[in-house]
Amino acid sequence: MRESKALAALIAVITILFIDVLFFGNNFYARDVALQYYPIRRVLHDIVASGHFPLWNPRISAGQPLAANPAYQTFYPFQWTIFLPDFDLGFRLAIILHFYLAAIGTYLLLRSLGTRIPAALFGAITFVLGGTFLSLTNLLPFLFSAAWLPWIGFFWRRSNFPLTALSLGMLLLAGDQTMILQAGALLCAYALYRGNLKRALAAIALAILVGAVQLIPALDLQRDSVRSQPIPYQVASSWSLGPQRPLEILFPNIDSWYSSTLTLIWSRRSHPEFPLPLILNYYPGLLAGVLILAGFIARARGWTFAASWAAFSFLLALGRFGPLFPILYKLGVRSIRYPEKFFVSAVFVLTIFAALVFDDLDRVRRIVLVICGGVTIVSILMWALTRPALFSALWGESNALFITASRRGWILSAVMSAVLLALVFIGNRALFALFILIDLGIRIGGLAPRMEHEYYDPPPIARSLRPGTRIYNDAVWTREHVSLPIAPLRARLWALRNGMLPRMEEIWGFEGIFEGDYDLTNLLPTADLTRTFRSAPPEQRAAMLAMAGVTEVAFLYPRDPAAFSDAREYSYVRFQPFPGNSRYGFAGKIVRVSEQPNAIDLDVESGNETTLIIAITRHKYWKAMIDGTPAAIHPANIAFQAIDVPRGRHHVALRYRNPLVIIFGVVSLVTVLSLLTAHFVAEHRRRGGDIERVDAA
Repeated sequence: MRESKALAALIAVITILFIDVLFFGNNFYARDVALQYYPIRRVLHDIVASGHFPLWNPRISAGQPLAANPAYQTFYPFQWTIFLPDFDLGFRLAIILHFYLAAIGTYLLLRSLGTRIPAALFGAITFVLGGTFLSLTNLLPFLFSAAWLPWIGFFWRRSNFPLTALSLGMLLLAGDQTMILQAGALLCAYALYRGNLKRALAAIALAILVGAVQLIPALDLQRDSVRSQPIPYQVASSWSLGPQRPLEILFPNIDSWYSSTLTLIWSRRSHPEFPLPLILNYYPGLLAGVLILAGFIARARGWTFAASWAAFSFLLALGRFGPLFPILYKLGVRSIRYPEKFFVSAVFVLTIFAALVFDDLDRVRRIVLVICGGVTIVSILMWALTRPALFSALWGESNALFITASRRGWILSAVMSAVLLALVFIGNRALFALFILIDLGIRIGGLAPRMEHEYYDPPPIARSLRPGTRIYNDAVWTREHVSLPIAPLRARLWALRNGMLPRMEEIWGFEGIFEGDYDLTNLLPTADLTRTFRSAPPEQRAAMLAMAGVTEVAFLYPRDPAAFSDAREYSYVRFQPFPGNSRYGFAGKIVRVSEQPNAIDLDVESGNETTLIIAITRHKYWKAMIDGTPAAIHPANIAFQAIDVPRGRHHVALRYRNPLVIIFGVVSLVTVLSLLTAHFVAEHRRRGGDIERVDAA
């Protein structure tokens, strides 16, 4: 009963904190959510809702593989809420579901480690409401992956081999490659720590079979895409972890300030390529940060493993600032970018360690008191030293707004540490719980901001265009080289939506071309075509747009934000029709065209043998037939495809089929069913043995 109440309380806390998302339609939007994750999942939803298998995405870059691209997480079942009739609701549920999943998993893991209920609840809340997990709401593959880390640990602790492999397999279906590497390495490290490495390697092997439906097609796609080429070191090492950032575990505002209306970063020297760090903040809550340090000082249970893993992760996450990442790059590991990702698993391990120390709080109480006092003193000193000259010398930033935010952050840190000092003296659990929720809760709006549901409704331009219109959005490229008028954050966000930047046109059923490849998964012909287009003179660009079947072009059109009474109407993009050709070039007559996500059918007629040019990206899995007879597909230009059609009237059919998805889909399904069967058989035997022992007694 106590366990049920604890889990109910955990679920209730998450539900209350995200009630606006669950019941009032507010949605996540920050960074890649609106610009990538929402659009590509909308495409996935729409294709499945239309009754087709999602092998090909016709809406991006003249068509690209979908199922084989791990960015879509097509085969990850815990995001399949997106297939609800109400996509927006399903998208929101998929995100919040992983908060529940991570919280319950962390609670069960800590209980399996022998902690009492309060410590397990503390660890669960700290993990899912800490800065790291909240930051992952705008990096969905990492969010979905991180949610499985506690479940892998829990089932491993319970010696449940089938479910350990299955949980790791779910992470493989959900994860970025760095999260997959971290999870596998963490399991092996813990198994080695406990002396059971062979069993861990076997679990990893089975997990690979679970994830084969995604892994094998993804590796196959990698050979055909931009990922087949080494990532330049400057790109691979960008978003390296700033050496000062682990201090955020105790001092959340040491180099930044996040709120629902204001985001300020004054540590840009460590990530000059981007305005924000990859993980916005690592703060796990003041109590957790203090307990981590106290646990190391007191050499609490698990301190050697936690310290070793955290140190290893830190050195790797340092990227260009540390020793490990440059060595790996020189050794040939050149398909991984953004080393800061590697610190996520360290935060998870440290959070579990903090909960273990919390469970033994009485033993470390004096150390905790000293650390709280030290945090208070340091915060007051830093507040006093935050003067323009010193601040500018340290951070290279002299803006008064940044200095004010920094001083405000140090005041908040001093107040919170003083309050925690008093609470440790008092020792009241209810006050502890209230403090933790306030400490973490006040940061949710800044780290996981939400927008009203109208944000994903079609903008005015979308309501005026024909469905399936192919758009070239020139504003995506030119805005990088133009100083736009200063606008409030809310207006800038709505301008992205109103201008359908940079991939948002996919949400409302339009196609894009000559776009930026942010996840580096475009097919090589697409990359070559885009590169050629970007370097071409204006008259050649116009010819390429016509050839590509573009009928609408978006241009940068800067306007004064003050001219808009409602920030939701602000836009700096202007759309205008473009006299492009059909995406099917044919000297004869095209009688009929039927387009589906994975299929194209045309009825054509001509008095001579004629080449049919199709402005859709070519790939090895496209097959063509003329009147039911296989026909050769050959390059029409850098990226598009063509078919030679004999004279007369003919039916031309193109089909996109990736056999690897089918073959390894069967492998994954059989593996999942086998693991579940093994689990239930073992559980049945265990319960049968328990009954026999009871009868014997």
